[in-house]
Amino acid sequence: MKLAEFRLEIKRTPKELWTFMFDLRNVPKWDPGVVEARQTSEGPLEKVGAMIQTIGEGGIDRGTARVAEFEMYRRLVLALDREKGPIRLLTVAYSFEPIADGTLLTRRVEGDFVGIWRLLVPILAPRISQRVEKDSRHEAANIASLFPSGS
Repeated sequence: MKLAEFRLEIKRTPKELWTFMFDLRNVPKWDPGVVEARQTSEGPLEKVGAMIQTIGEGGIDRGTARVAEFEMYRRLVLALDREKGPIRLLTVAYSFEPIADGTLLTRRVEGDFVGIWRLLVPILAPRISQRVEKDSRHEAANIASLFPSGS
């Protein structure tokens, strides 16, 4: 189930945008609530199976994401396996599409409700979607501010 999506036109090449966004030192600049991102797996980050942990304010662990799909400078899908809550697997897909004067960046968040939570989808989905949509708007605004349309 789609929870949120945004699309931004950025006046940078897919390679430039990708290189900035997935340098883990830069993640706190564009991902709201993240103060640190670090790789927790061996080997290169640019491969399926690599693991990334994000830390929020006060040292709170925001979760660990696994690289589920990877196509350099084009597409990255992160899967967040969650132990609790109504959604156990949340995916965040980023696509970098070359356009005439830069990149069309698309971010799509999806999740499926599990167990008894499925019965509560009509009640829970709008609330969860609102929260995810709010975070998505903040992330989009942060990215847009880092790459002004005139540059």
